[in-house]
Amino acid sequence: MPRLMRGPWLVAMALLPVAAQTTKGTAKMPDVGENGPDDLKALVSALILNCLLVLCFLVAFTTLRMSFPLVYSHRLHHSKESLTSHRSEGMDHLPLRRRRTAAREMKGRICDWLSFSVNTSTEDAMDRAGLDATLLRDFCTLGATVLASVGIPMCIIMVPVNSALGETAQGDDHLSTAEMVAIRQDHPWLFYVHAILVWVVCITVHILLDRAQASFLQLRVRWLENLPAPRCTTVLVENIPVVWRSDQKLQEFFGRIFSPDDVLSAHIVRCEEDLARLVAKRDDLLQMKRKAELTFEKTQRAETFRPSCFGPKVDTLEFCEEHLHGLDDRIRSLRQAHNDEYLEDPTVRASHCGFVTFRGRRYAEMAQSLQISGNKNHWKVSAAPVLSDLRWQDLRRSNASTLRSELLGYLCIFGVYIAFLPVVLAVTNLAMVLHLGALQPIWAAFAPSIGLTIFLSLLPSMLMAIAKGFFTLKADTLSQHKLQLWYFFFQLIFVVLEFQKHCKTLPRLAAGASGLQSSGGRLRHLCAGAQMTMVFKCLAGHTVQDTVYKLRYMSQHPAEIMHLLADSLPNATHFYMTYLVLQWARRAIEMLRYMPLSKFLVFRAIFTPEEAKDLAEPEDQDSLGFGTRHVNLAISVVLGLMFCSISPLVTLLAMFDLILARMTYGYLVIFAETKKPDLGGVFWVTQIHLVQLALGLYCALMVGFLRSKSSSPAWQVAAPSFLIVFYSVWHLQTAYQWKKLPFEEVAFSCEQLLDQQKEGEEMSGDVYIQPELARDAERDVTREEL
Repeated sequence: MPRLMRGPWLVAMALLPVAAQTTKGTAKMPDVGENGPDDLKALVSALILNCLLVLCFLVAFTTLRMSFPLVYSHRLHHSKESLTSHRSEGMDHLPLRRRRTAAREMKGRICDWLSFSVNTSTEDAMDRAGLDATLLRDFCTLGATVLASVGIPMCIIMVPVNSALGETAQGDDHLSTAEMVAIRQDHPWLFYVHAILVWVVCITVHILLDRAQASFLQLRVRWLENLPAPRCTTVLVENIPVVWRSDQKLQEFFGRIFSPDDVLSAHIVRCEEDLARLVAKRDDLLQMKRKAELTFEKTQRAETFRPSCFGPKVDTLEFCEEHLHGLDDRIRSLRQAHNDEYLEDPTVRASHCGFVTFRGRRYAEMAQSLQISGNKNHWKVSAAPVLSDLRWQDLRRSNASTLRSELLGYLCIFGVYIAFLPVVLAVTNLAMVLHLGALQPIWAAFAPSIGLTIFLSLLPSMLMAIAKGFFTLKADTLSQHKLQLWYFFFQLIFVVLEFQKHCKTLPRLAAGASGLQSSGGRLRHLCAGAQMTMVFKCLAGHTVQDTVYKLRYMSQHPAEIMHLLADSLPNATHFYMTYLVLQWARRAIEMLRYMPLSKFLVFRAIFTPEEAKDLAEPEDQDSLGFGTRHVNLAISVVLGLMFCSISPLVTLLAMFDLILARMTYGYLVIFAETKKPDLGGVFWVTQIHLVQLALGLYCALMVGFLRSKSSSPAWQVAAPSFLIVFYSVWHLQTAYQWKKLPFEEVAFSCEQLLDQQKEGEEMSGDVYIQPELARDAERDVTREEL
C-alpha cells in the first residue's frame, strides 16, 4: 500500500463496513430511495433540465469570454495589450467587405475555446499551466476511456441480453429491466457470463491504467528535468540534531559529506514569530494604503473603515500612515536584536528544519538518497517545495507540537463525520415532506441529490481548515492533497455507500415525528423546524451507537461486506443516475467563473485591469482547487466502474460527465485560471490508486451479488478476479518509480539544462530564506554565485 494512501485507507477500511452493515435488518422498511416505477420520469426530467442548464451556462460563458478576456482567456495570449484593448470601436465606419470579414473573425473567436480545449497538446498545456493542471485534464480523458471501454460493450451486448432473458418489469419500472436485478433467480448460464465479464473488466482497466502510468512517467521525468534553480539544487532537511542547528554547522556538515565547494549555502529555519507578525502587518497596511490612495484618485473621496467590530469609522489613509510610522524601525531593531542573539547562540531560535543549496543538480539528488544516520528519525532529506508555496510557520513547529496537533486533527475529522451525517439526512427528509404539485417529479428527482450536493460542497472548506490548522504541511499545496484523500473517502461513504441506509432510516424517523405531530395537544402545533431538530437528534445518537456496534460486528465477520454491498447498492442505481446527471450542470457552471468575475468588476473600479485581475484570482481553492476537482472526477469513475455490470446506463452517464469535464477543464485550467504551485503528479498517482480501489469495490460488489442472486458457483468464478486488482496495485507501485529523477537523467541531461539556465539567466533568483530575514540576511546568494 503506498505511504501517501496508508492513513486514509485504514480509516476507510474502518468506515466502509459501517456503511455496508447499515442495511442489515432494514429489508422490510419502506422502499424510499430504492428503484421505483417513477424513476424513469424523474431521470428524463433530470436529463432535460440539466442539458438545458449546460447549454445556458456554455452560452453565457462564451458571451462573457468575449467581454472579459482577462478573466477567461488571460493565458491564451502572450500580450496583455490585446486583452485590455479588446473592445471593438464599432464597424459602421468600415466598408461592407471589411465588416463581413470582421463578423466571420468574431464568429470564429466565439467558438474557438472548444478547439483550444480539445486540441491543445500535452507539452503546450504543461508550459502554460504546469504538470498538475495538465494531468487533471488528462485524468478526465483516462476516466472517460476506461468507462467507454467497459460501458459501451456492456450496453450493446449485455443490456439486450438482460432485457430478453430477465423478468418483466414490475409496474412501470422499465429502467430495471436492463439491469442485472432483472435476471430471474438461478438462471442456468447467464450468471456465468457475468462472472467471466468481471475478469474482462479487471484486465481491461489494468491495461489502461498501466499505459496511462507509463505516459505519466515520461511527463514526470520531463517536469523534473526542467525544474528551475535554485529549487532543483535545494533540499529540505528535517529533524536536524541540535548540535548542527546553525547555518554554518549545517553547511559544514554537508560539506564534509560532499565537499565544501559543492555546498553553496545553508539556512536553518528560525522561530521568528514576532518578527513575522510585524512584517505581515506592514505588508497589510501598505496594501490598504495603496487601495485607499487609488480610491481617492478615482472618486475624490476618502475611504473609511472600522478597525474593530464596534468601533467608529476612521480614515483609512490616516490610519495606515499612523500605524506605518516607525514600523520599519521596529522591524529593523527587532531583526538586529535577533541577529545578535543568533550570533551568541545559534540554537536559541533554531528549529529542526533547514534548507541546503548545492552548486549542481547531482548533489541535491544524491543527498535525497543518502542514509545519513542510523536513526531514521534524524536527517530526513527531501526535495524543496516551491519557495512561494512554503508554509514557514509549519516548518517552525516542534515534533511534539506536531504530534499533538495532528492527533487533534484526526479527532476533528472523525467529529465532522459524526456531525455531518445527521445534517445530510435531515435535508434529505425535505424530499419526503414537501410536495410541489405539478413540479413534484422534478422535485423528487433533484431534492435528495441537491441536498447532498450542497452540504458536500461545504465539506471541503471544513476539511481544508482542519488540514491547515492541525496538520504540519511543508507547502500550502499539500493541503489540497490531504483534501483529496479525506474528501474522497467522505464522498465514498456518503454518496456511494451510505445513502441507501439514510433513505430507509429517514421514513421511520419522519413517520415517528409526524405521528407525534398529529397525535393532538401541544405537539399538533410543532413547526417543521422542530420536527427537523428531532430528526437530527435521533440520527446523531443513532449514528454513534451504530458505528461502535457495526465496527465490532464487521471485525468478527469481514466477509459480510460483499453480501451487504450486494443487498443495498443494486437497488439504488436510479439514484446514482440522477446524481451523475446533476453533475453535468455542476461542471458547466464552473466555466462562468462568477466569483473571480465579480471580484474583478469590483476591483476594476479602483485598480488597473491588470491589478484587478491579480486581486480577483485565484478561484475558491476549497471548492474549486485540485483536491476537490480530483475527488469529484474520481467519484464519477467509481460509480461508473462499480455499476458497469449491474447497470451499464450508470457507466454511460458517468462517461458523459467525464467528457464534459474534459471539455471544461481542458480550457479552464490551461487558459483561464492562474498557474498554481506544482506538486509534479502527486494528485495523479493518488487518482490511479483510487481507480484501483474502485476496481476492488466492483469485484466485491459482483461477487456478493452473484453469490446472493444465484445458488450456482458463478461467484467462485468471479472471486479470483481480486488477484488482478492486487497485481495491478503491486505492478504500478513497483514498475514505475516516479518520486525521484533517474540518476542517468541527472548525469547526462540535468547538468546541461542547469548550465543553460545559468548562461541564459533563466534562474529565478530566489533564495530559500525566510521572508522576514531575507532583506538583512548576513549571506545572500546572488545570481552570479549560482
